[in-house]
Amino acid sequence: LNQVVADHPAITRKFSLGNSRQGRPIWALLISDNAAVDEDEPSILFNAAHHAREVMTPEIAMDIIGLLTDGYGVDPEMTRRVNAYQILVVPIVNPDGVQRVHATDDFWRKNVRDNDNNGTINASDGVDLNRNYEWGFGNQCQGSSSTFSSETYRGPSEGSEPETKAMLDLGRNYTPVFDVEYHSYSEAVYYALSCDPKFSPKLSTVSGDGSISRVIGEDLAARIVQADGGIGYLAAPYGSRVDGTGRDQQYHEGGSISFVVEVNNDLEGGFHPDYGLWRDPTVVGHRASWQWLIDRIDGPAI
Repeated sequence: LNQVVADHPAITRKFSLGNSRQGRPIWALLISDNAAVDEDEPSILFNAAHHAREVMTPEIAMDIIGLLTDGYGVDPEMTRRVNAYQILVVPIVNPDGVQRVHATDDFWRKNVRDNDNNGTINASDGVDLNRNYEWGFGNQCQGSSSTFSSETYRGPSEGSEPETKAMLDLGRNYTPVFDVEYHSYSEAVYYALSCDPKFSPKLSTVSGDGSISRVIGEDLAARIVQADGGIGYLAAPYGSRVDGTGRDQQYHEGGSISFVVEVNNDLEGGFHPDYGLWRDPTVVGHRASWQWLIDRIDGPAI
């Protein structure tokens, strides 16, 4: 990110959303034709690595950054996108968890909250950041846990984690038209909301075949090329039964049309695709979809 800003100072601004539980900055990059100020332009948010072990997701975020910035002034379409909108990218929402994956535990998912206060991070620790958001918090869809050791432990209270608070503040400051969370793995695009209505009418999905969330989600999914060459991802509501999610928060509070994009599949390595083999096909396969979504801000009207 520092290099990107050094190479493209006029159209980028790196800023910290706050610090993680262990004190690491949670970095965001704003890409815009006048990045030094917040302009009266529509915004779009891309973010990755809510879950630490989903290691390919920051690669897509960084590819978005690279194409937009290196293409500015060179590629007319990239230039137009940067001039028209405020494009926000958070490559790693969960820096502590990502550090733990690379240093200690390949399959660590959560952040590193010391739940049992014993001074050591162990299997009883961590909060699933994508169950910790305010709206829908509290197992309202039977989609999170109150048990410390569970991979879906939602935390002691809504928005309790600094990483979650950082994303809450970002959404409130910019109210993006679209919010895209990259996760892994299943080759799917899930549109709002996250809860099957039979489990919680309050958290039910947008109803009706005419749902703009569904229509845009299906178009988005159809434009993704799978890393192994297949065309299109599954588009569906709900995903797994979950509550307290970032996309629901952005949708409910800010009106953002929000998606979770689950990248890669089991045969490509699941959570840990071989970097040399799968990194480039993964990021290239997503390029048409996120570029189309940026362009979709212009219309048809939302």
